[in-house]
Amino acid sequence: MRGLRSRWKDATAAFTISQAGGAAPAVKQAAAASEETLRLFSLGHYQEALAVGEQALLRYRRLADAHPDPDAVVLAAGPLEQQAATLGQLGRCEEALAASAEAVVIRRRLADAYPDAHLPRLAGSLVIHSAVLGALGRREESLAAGEEATTVLRQLAGTQAQGHLPDLARSLVIQSAALSCLGRHEEALTTSEQATAILRQPDEAQPMALLPDLARSLVAQAAALSGLGRLEEALTTSEQATAIRRRLADTQPEAFLPELGASLNAQSLALSDSQRSEEALAASEEATAILRRLADAQPGAFLLELATSLVAQSFGLHGLGRYEEVLGASDEANALLRRLDDAQRGASLPFLAKSLVVRSLALHELGRGEEARAASEEATAIRQRLAPGRDA
Repeated sequence: MRGLRSRWKDATAAFTISQAGGAAPAVKQAAAASEETLRLFSLGHYQEALAVGEQALLRYRRLADAHPDPDAVVLAAGPLEQQAATLGQLGRCEEALAASAEAVVIRRRLADAYPDAHLPRLAGSLVIHSAVLGALGRREESLAAGEEATTVLRQLAGTQAQGHLPDLARSLVIQSAALSCLGRHEEALTTSEQATAILRQPDEAQPMALLPDLARSLVAQAAALSGLGRLEEALTTSEQATAIRRRLADTQPEAFLPELGASLNAQSLALSDSQRSEEALAASEEATAILRRLADAQPGAFLLELATSLVAQSFGLHGLGRYEEVLGASDEANALLRRLDDAQRGASLPFLAKSLVVRSLALHELGRGEEARAASEEATAIRQRLAPGRDA
């Protein structure tokens, strides 16, 4: 849910500069709070960003309420989008969804009245909303929002030069992830390949600007390839994403270490699938160390990510025959995944199923047949719940 800076700044500028009139000092205060929120967010200081963002949103709501023009409600849309992104990073996904849904309502109302001015901003809001829905495991709704955003952005990219291509790519990445979760891997691969092609185009003015999005696109592409059984290609693509994220984390660790941890998790699972257990374990252990530090520093955040790294670690340990250690890692992962509240249950259940599978395999190797059977049956029940066409 990164990549919001230019979109959010532009979202309120047209209204505030030309129409604020006598409220100019209040506008400057609100804008300053917004800028500080973005700065903190880009540094990975999510708790601080949330506190300042709440102040920015309150200031903008007061400006909108005091202004005679009903369209002044747009002032709240950008801060709502940023709050959604920040809350999502902190694992407070239901609150993030409320903020992103309100932003979409505002953007849609204005896009209906003034499509030329507000359709791009509606598309941007839908991208954020789709990402939040995906984080909640609401895959069909995430896909629907992503498809609507993509349709708008394709139209804009076709008629307004290259300015909307990065947003189109971000929308395609989120759409690809939703398609993979729904088992539609061929479509997911096509969609992620389109995003990657856009993001690989050189940007001579800002050569680093699209690297975070390129890494996300490669992660989505690797997931689709894995779903199609093209394991070596998935691993190669995953390694490319990890290399980019390692480079970014070296320059801005607080901002990009979480994404490096996620890439290492995905790479570890791909290595396990390719029977490269030593490398899989090394990648998962590095991911776990990163994510444990992040979770300790920001209580309540990164718990799902830490749990997924422990699941990846369990698979690496299993491939090396270290079955007792598998149980230790999977026990910790399961405890974290079961702790996550209903808001994150849709996102956590697939990983709980994976963890139970590897736990069952380890228990079987240790001769603990009854426990192995119970873990396997629970994993099967979860996967049946998550099957396409059924509620998550």
